[in-house]
Order: sequence, then structure tokens, then C-alpha cells
Amino acid sequence: MALVTPLPPLTSRWVKVPEGTPELAWRQYLLSVDADIRALDLLTPQVATLNTQVGTLNTQVAALQTFSPQVAGALVASPTGIANTGGRMLGLSNLSASNIITPAKTGRVLIMISGAVVQSVSGDGAFWHIRTGTGAAPANGAALTGAQSGGQQSFTGNGIVATVVPFAIQALVTGLALSTAAWIDLVLGTITGGTATMTQVNTSAIEV
Repeated sequence: MALVTPLPPLTSRWVKVPEGTPELAWRQYLLSVDADIRALDLLTPQVATLNTQVGTLNTQVAALQTFSPQVAGALVASPTGIANTGGRMLGLSNLSASNIITPAKTGRVLIMISGAVVQSVSGDGAFWHIRTGTGAAPANGAALTGAQSGGQQSFTGNGIVATVVPFAIQALVTGLALSTAAWIDLVLGTITGGTATMTQVNTSAIEV
């Protein structure tokens, strides 16, 4: 059933004259009704256009009512640290298939990842950013692959003690292919040396 009912076509010209109506009044009545019908006839194209728009609106509303956003995400507690100044894949989707999302409606996914990062060298630092791609999910320590999504974050230690830095990063990824699994990962690298390690890496992704 349509969510909005289209207007009926303006085609009827039958006029029922009340019984006992005097001739003059009867003629005036007919002239008045005929004028009303002519005015309605002028609206016929607008009514047809409106009905088309109503049909389009019903289709869009029905699509929204059946939209079920895809979600993904998992906690990876302790992926192996990265000792590379160019960055390497952290392997989140390889370590947990729950970090793989398959868009169904929009191909637009909001990704949010949080956790903590620490550098083995107190005066050094680390950088990281989100990447996505299709096909086999990259393993921990693999060379860079996929496409970067959103900006890059980083920190540099104070040179006194190793600092554990909490982080939260997010990106809105668009243009993902529908019905195609997409892996979600982080690139992690060091600034000048040492080993950067992330812990309690929690990923949440939802199609929007």
C-alpha cells in the first residue's frame, strides 16, 4: 500500500442538478459547475506531476524503512609492535574477522578506533592512520596496502620515561562497493626508531 495516496484524475463531467430547481437557477447552477470543472481541468497537469512525485517519495520512504545498516568491530588486545619508520599494517582484520564489514546499502562507513600506544624509546614517538581495502586482510607487520582514510595522528615521548598514550581516531569512508567485504586496519610506524606498540585496540564500524 502506498504511504501517500495519489490524487484521483480530474475526468468526470457528470453534474447532478437538485430536483425542483427553477430553470434560471438551473442554468446558473450549470454555468457555475462548468466554470469549476474548467478550472479543475487546468490543474490536471499539476495533479499528474504531483502524483509522480508522490510515487517517487513512496519508493524512497519504503527503501529507508527496509534499510538495515551493516556493523562490524572487535577488540584486538595486543597486536605485535611495529619497528619501522615507514609504517606497517597492524593487522586488525587479519587478527579478527569481526573487523571486516560488507556494505549493503550506501557504501559509506564510519570507522572509529581507540586504544593506547607506547614507544620502547622514551624520547621517540609513533604515528598511525586508518586504512581500508578489499581482498585478503593484511597480516600484522605487512607492507602498506589499501587506501588511507582520514588524517594521521602521532605523538613524541618526553625523553624521560616511556609514555603510554591513549588515542581515538575516526574516518568516514565513502564509495565502498556494495556486497563486497572490506577490511579495516591501522598503519602504525615509529618516528625515528624503537618499537611502537598498541594495546586494547577497539574498532567500531557502521554503515551510514
